[in-house]
Amino acid sequence: MEEELVRATKLASLGEMAAGIAHEIKNPLTGISLGLELLESEISPETKMGKIVEKISRDIDRINEIVSHLLDLARRKKPEMELLSINEIVKDVLLNIAPLAKQSNVKVKTDLHKKLPPINADESQLYQVFLNLGLNSIQAMTDGGRFTISTDKTDRYGKKKVAIIFKDNGPGISKENLHKIFEPFFSSRKGGTGLGMSISHRIVKDHGGSIEVENETGRGAKITVLLPVQKKK
Repeated sequence: MEEELVRATKLASLGEMAAGIAHEIKNPLTGISLGLELLESEISPETKMGKIVEKISRDIDRINEIVSHLLDLARRKKPEMELLSINEIVKDVLLNIAPLAKQSNVKVKTDLHKKLPPINADESQLYQVFLNLGLNSIQAMTDGGRFTISTDKTDRYGKKKVAIIFKDNGPGISKENLHKIFEPFFSSRKGGTGLGMSISHRIVKDHGGSIEVENETGRGAKITVLLPVQKKK
């Protein structure tokens, strides 16, 4: 509980700061992007200068991605709850990650509970969480591997919950990094913004749920999202 309080305080402070920073960056970045588009139209992509312009364009896209994540962190949009089927959201995520899995030589397996109870949730926010966790798992397996998404109607203690489990057989998470994965700007992956897990953790908390992380270094990671079941009236 103490760790959660410290994390929540950090995110609140960071969110306020992020909103101001993102706004200040967004305006000049738009101008730079427009100027670069003009340059691209005048320079052949095959030339040395053309390749430099292409590299600048990729860097701008990267900055835009970080700014977008900062805005997501700052906005803390209240979930728009509706009665949903978690399995349907998982299926949509699987369609999205399938091309990357194939490209990365990762075999995807599913084990979706057929009698999963519906829950009150924001579909777009949970989709964002599941997509982030799925992509993280696949990207962790740099030499191929096996990735499984499963759902269940109880947690590991047998309590009624909707559980969404993401499991891979990649390198796992080192012990020194295990407690850092929800920290803003922490990423063990080269090129990662370090904001995806922070935002995912916040969204799940806003839904009254939690995220559990189990790990065996060198044998993969297992991340479980636990969400409350819709109470019968």
